[in-house]
Amino acid sequence: MHDAYEKAAVGAGWETQQASRKPWADVPEANKATMRAAVEALWQAVVQPEVERLDRVRALCDVWVYLEDEARDEGTKGVITYIGASRALRAALDGPDE
Repeated sequence: MHDAYEKAAVGAGWETQQASRKPWADVPEANKATMRAAVEALWQAVVQPEVERLDRVRALCDVWVYLEDEARDEGTKGVITYIGASRALRAALDGPDE
């Protein structure tokens, strides 16, 4: 994150303070801990929910493929099950109902 922050500053058209610019190995431990906590909070708020959603979608896709094959074999009953699985997959992709 430290290096990404420095690069982002340049990309945004400004520079960080020269006095505080140093390699990660030279950053004080308290600053490192603060950056790690910020990254962890970002992970929990943004990345983790997306990973969990994708895990649900992956599991539903496995069921969906199975039900698609079953729908071919079972006729109308299988098609109704397949439609239900398709709706569940769409719901997982869109997120929880509000």
